[in-house]
Formats: sequence, structure tokens, C-alpha cells
Amino acid sequence: MPTKARTLNFKQLMNVLKSKDESLWEQSQWMFDGEFRFLDGESLGFNKIAFNTYPRSGNSFLRRLVE
Repeated sequence: MPTKARTLNFKQLMNVLKSKDESLWEQSQWMFDGEFRFLDGESLGFNKIAFNTYPRSGNSFLRRLVE
């Protein structure tokens, strides 16, 4: 069990998911090995974050927690 979670770059992940290049997918298999990862802290380039929930699923609690 790792003592520190590995990090992942969001832009690199999005490039892999949007690409149709199979070799890029094969090189990036480490991203999808089932291990938990955090984003690396690089700016995502946008200031707003949206979350979509179902009624009675903790929406107000999550909003208070985020704010």
C-alpha cells in the first residue's frame, strides 16, 4: 500500500481521453491501473466548477462543504 498517492496531470488525461491515437492510449495505461490519484495542482484554466446531483442526495451538504 503506497504511503503517498500518485499525481496525475489533468491536461494530459484529457488529451488521452479525447485522442483517437492508439499508441497514446497504450503509453498512458498507467493512468488506468485502478490506483487512486490526485491532480498535480496545475491550474485547470477555468474558475468555475459545477456539480450535478439528484434531489435528496446531499446537495446542500456538499455546497456548504465546498463553500
